[in-house]
Amino acid sequence: MDVVESDSDNPVTRPHSDPTTPPPNPIADRLRQLAAVYQQGLISDGEYAEQRTRILGEL
Repeated sequence: MDVVESDSDNPVTRPHSDPTTPPPNPIADRLRQLAAVYQQGLISDGEYAEQRTRILGEL
């Protein structure tokens, strides 16, 4: 019986260590979502400013 081994030179058998897309930026995503909600008129100017300050404070 033959033993199946993984070939370290075969790119299919090893994970891709250099992603082609940048990692997600949760703060930037949250700021975009907040801006979209504000532009739709779903929150007030004061609420927008408060939430934006809170999110930016996490940097």
